[in-house]
Amino acid sequence: MRIIFDGEQAFSEYKQLLRSAKKSIWICMYMIRFDDYIQELFDILDEQHQKGIKVTVWYDAFGCFRSIPRLAKREYCRMFVPRITRINTRNHAKMLLVDKKVGVVSGRNFTKKYYQKWQDASIVLDDKKHLVELLRFTKRIDQTHTGDARYDGVTRVTDPLRRHRSVYHFFLEHIAKAKREIIIASPYFVIDDAMESLLKAAADKGVKITIIVPAKPEHRMARTFNRINFQRIYHKNVTVMRSAGMFHTKAMVFDDIALVGSANFDNRSFKYAMELSVVIEKKDVGKVKKHLEEVADHSVKYNWIQRTYDNLLFHMTRHLMELL
Repeated sequence: MRIIFDGEQAFSEYKQLLRSAKKSIWICMYMIRFDDYIQELFDILDEQHQKGIKVTVWYDAFGCFRSIPRLAKREYCRMFVPRITRINTRNHAKMLLVDKKVGVVSGRNFTKKYYQKWQDASIVLDDKKHLVELLRFTKRIDQTHTGDARYDGVTRVTDPLRRHRSVYHFFLEHIAKAKREIIIASPYFVIDDAMESLLKAAADKGVKITIIVPAKPEHRMARTFNRINFQRIYHKNVTVMRSAGMFHTKAMVFDDIALVGSANFDNRSFKYAMELSVVIEKKDVGKVKKHLEEVADHSVKYNWIQRTYDNLLFHMTRHLMELL
């Protein structure tokens, strides 16, 4: 397992893996934009496809709506469209699997800004336990499209010890178990009543909680909702840090276990999106924690003086946030 935080390094890793493919390439991506960076990747995919290598690229209809005409021209591209009964579902997972031997689970979409300006994380996996889980995920996505199986639309966690499970329940479980420290890094922070109760309970028993969000998220509404949700867990043991630039990393640490991948810390990822994240244990947890601490050191602490204003906004919009 290798964790890559540098965007340029992650992009080079993608190119190297795509060029090294001998039998198959399987990709799942929420957003694809044909800028010069991503065009280079698709040039490699086109070339590999022409050589006879089996190439499959799944893309979300909503996230890729601008690129659908160009994607549809490639016979190896497949569009994910949610069932009418789950029209709010998105395929938000970002994953690459080459020859069923090496996989990458990431928070990065196929757009130039994710490899140049934005902070994010990618995990390269080549161990048997994780590859088995990634293969299960590919089959689940393939079968969903053909109607051979149903996908319930909830987030999944790649955990070799417990197979696939909901990231929402993973968070609830490990927030409740935490004894020392919780770090939540996400561009979006929107919680429900159960999550609020557990975070407050953890803070009450002395657990140090640090939340890292971008100072200026991609969407202005997200900044407002983040601030509003901070009020739900206002506590002396809770610190909110606002990172400079666009911080898009989705990484959480609970004492000696971490989770990194595509899932944000919000209700959409908890309940409506198809996601993929990786459970990290042992020495690799330290790498994640060290990176997040470095980000926090270069961030600005949230000013709780704004609490009265934000608290008013919270009560006015809490019901709307349950839908997001």
